[in-house]
Amino acid sequence: ESEGIDLLAYIFPVDDKEDKQAEALKNTAVAQPAIFSIEYSLARQWQHWGVTSACMIGHSIGEFAAACIAGVFSLQDSLSLIALRGRLMADLPEGAMLSVRASEKELDPHLTESVNLAAVNGAKSCVISGANDQVERVNKLLTEAGFETKPLHTSHAFHSAMMDPIIAEFRETIAKL
Repeated sequence: ESEGIDLLAYIFPVDDKEDKQAEALKNTAVAQPAIFSIEYSLARQWQHWGVTSACMIGHSIGEFAAACIAGVFSLQDSLSLIALRGRLMADLPEGAMLSVRASEKELDPHLTESVNLAAVNGAKSCVISGANDQVERVNKLLTEAGFETKPLHTSHAFHSAMMDPIIAEFRETIAKL
């Protein structure tokens, strides 16, 4: 349980509540602690089986799980940070994310103040993020140009400038640890 949220009820819903719980997991304030908990648990399971790591790496929530496993943050501090991050993000305007089979260079002409490069997952595998209408506009341009795109099932434009309003409060909280 993190910040009053019973994550097990969301991750393993009772049959008659499955649709409601699945819908609730779309809320980033619930999803982020759930994702962290699963990643942390998987890492601990590997350790239990005797598999140890020489280094840790992660992306987004995975960075926090890696930091926690590596001893940078305690489990309680990690859960508190993730819960705060999820709540802060949930209070921001909604946005969109789009996976694109293109390089950074190919995407660069389509990036603006409201459409940002959110992730580079490979040479031809990137994610853009931003305001719903702007990501939709760029998606149309990209598909017309022959690029393969896929909208991501997210509630917000993670890893974009739309997250900037929460930086100060989040940074302040981390500084207290």
